[in-house]
Amino acid sequence: MRERNPVTWACLILGYNQNGMPNNAREVCEEIISMGV
Repeated sequence: MRERNPVTWACLILGYNQNGMPNNAREVCEEIISMGV
């Protein structure tokens, strides 16, 4: 991804959750927190 903004992150998390991949969604959340977004 070139530009990572809150909307992009939210879409990733939502997509993972809607497709039955909650672990991936959790990993994205952890990455967001570590980046301080």
